[in-house]
Amino acid sequence: MLSDPEGAYGLNGSEVAAAWRGLSLYTTAEPCPMCATAIRWAGFKECIYGTSIRELIDEGWSQVRITAEEVFRRSQDLPTETELIEEVLRNETDPLFTWQHDSEAPCPSGCAREEGTCAVV
Repeated sequence: MLSDPEGAYGLNGSEVAAAWRGLSLYTTAEPCPMCATAIRWAGFKECIYGTSIRELIDEGWSQVRITAEEVFRRSQDLPTETELIEEVLRNETDPLFTWQHDSEAPCPSGCAREEGTCAVV
């Protein structure tokens, strides 16, 4: 933890806030509205994701239909900027979300389908 006095960094609150501005956050799927808002409030330098909310919806996932782009656009009054880098390596991340709602889709590596669901092999 960045602020742990016994940890490797031991930063105070303002130093932690400044550190966020230099960090990149990588995630397999587009942040939901709540997470996108937290990312913007924290002031990350950038957020990079693979699978879009639109793709998750198409695959059967329940989602709030507010994109991270919209959250970022509407948060222009915050004191920092966060770059949103969309759909990076989605050819690799999209399949990670397919198998849960499609019984014909292959399971991710390390799993096998048993009785309609994936189980760790």
